[in-house]
Amino acid sequence: MLVVIDGPVFHGDSDESHFFEWLAELPSFEKVVGVGTQLEVSLREPVDDATALGLLALCDRWRIDMSPLRAIRSKGNEAWFASPQRWFYNQLWNKRHD
Repeated sequence: MLVVIDGPVFHGDSDESHFFEWLAELPSFEKVVGVGTQLEVSLREPVDDATALGLLALCDRWRIDMSPLRAIRSKGNEAWFASPQRWFYNQLWNKRHD
């Protein structure tokens, strides 16, 4: 599976190193390629829950738009991945509280 996310803004070399180290440690991670200002993240399928949650946390920490991660939703993870009770729900699904 290929997920394309916006490249983060790094605040120093160590910040960049931490980002890519964290990404590489995700169980389903295969590779990442920079294309312009975006990152093409290749993942083994099915994407496990630890990887899905790790990508959500990574995007949250580096303030990356989570909407491309919607592609990770599956029948196997839908109960928690699309749950309005989750901390990431509003960011992932672009929902706003009025």
